[in-house]
Amino acid sequence: VTSAVHRAIKNIVYSVSQTYAMNIGNATVITITPWWQILLYAVTAGFVLLTGMSVFMMVRESRKLKTRI
Repeated sequence: VTSAVHRAIKNIVYSVSQTYAMNIGNATVITITPWWQILLYAVTAGFVLLTGMSVFMMVRESRKLKTRI
């Protein structure tokens, strides 16, 4: 049974790989990024920037407090 399943999977993989090979000719793959995904990247970058600034200010204030004490 195991060898029959292995052979069946091998046949399926071979047939799928050969059908995709027909599209190699002049096919062009174009990736399109939707507007909302660009917006998510921008919002994420903004939050990363705000987090970095907050950590910087926290470290700076903690050093000021240590020098006063």
